[in-house]
Amino acid sequence: MSCHLMHAEKPSRVSPASLAIGIVESNVYQTGRTIVLVEPAIAESTDDLSWCSRMWVDTKNCTSNFCTMLKRKVMCQR
Repeated sequence: MSCHLMHAEKPSRVSPASLAIGIVESNVYQTGRTIVLVEPAIAESTDDLSWCSRMWVDTKNCTSNFCTMLKRKVMCQR
């Protein structure tokens, strides 16, 4: 994977969509894979749950936090 800086002659007249289409059609860059990470839902309250259920909720929360960290640091997404 590589990335280079591109310049447009009149950048105020170039929309992001037309820029992306022009880049792909001129074979400057090729379209790549798109990865979508779905964040698991987090339980709201764990007060009335059993020990095993609380451990399961903690596991889900830990996984959710890891997915968020992975998106931000590795995939450069917010």
